Amino acid sequence: RVEGHFGPQGALAFDAYIHLLKAFAAKFPGNALTGFQATCIGLFALQIGNFRLKPTHSIALSFFEGFLRFCLSFYGEWNCHYRQYAIDLSMGGRFLERMNTSWRSELYFMCAEESMRTRPDERMNVAHSLDPALVCFEAWALLDRAFVGDMSLPTPGRAAASAPAAAVSPGSGLV
Repeated sequence: RVEGHFGPQGALAFDAYIHLLKAFAAKFPGNALTGFQATCIGLFALQIGNFRLKPTHSIALSFFEGFLRFCLSFYGEWNCHYRQYAIDLSMGGRFLERMNTSWRSELYFMCAEESMRTRPDERMNVAHSLDPALVCFEAWALLDRAFVGDMSLPTPGRAAASAPAAAVSPGSGLV
C-alpha cells in the first residue's frame, strides 16, 4: 500500500523505515524492545496513519517520527495508553480492551488467533517482554535529540494536557 500511495519512492521509504525501527530496538537491553516488536508497533503506527509528511524530511523519516511519537504517547502516562488497550495488527490496526493485565503491554494478531480458535489464555502476546516506561523514555530522548524544534515534547510521565497532537487517534493508514 505504501508503494501504491507513494510510488517506487514509497517502497524504498518503507524498507528504510523498517531498518530505522530495528536500529531503534537494537539499543534496548535484553528484550525490553525487540526488533520484531518495534516492527509490529511501527506497522501499527502506519496502519492508523500516525505520521505527518514534512517537506524537510524523507518519507521514511516522517514515518519514523510518527512511530516515536506513537511510542511516546501510547507508552507514556496519557489518556489512551497501554494500561487500558491492547494493540491488534489485524483488520488495518485497532485497539482492543486489555485481555490479560498480568502483561505490561499487549499486542496481538487477533484474526490469526481467532481463525486458529486459540483459547484466550493461550494467545501469543507479541509485546510480552516490552518495557513500556523504557520505550517511552527512549522515544522521548530520540525525539528530543533528532527532531528538536519540530513540536514541543512532553516529558514522560506528565499529564495528558501535554500529549502530542498526533497521539493515538486512528487515521486513514497505509499498510
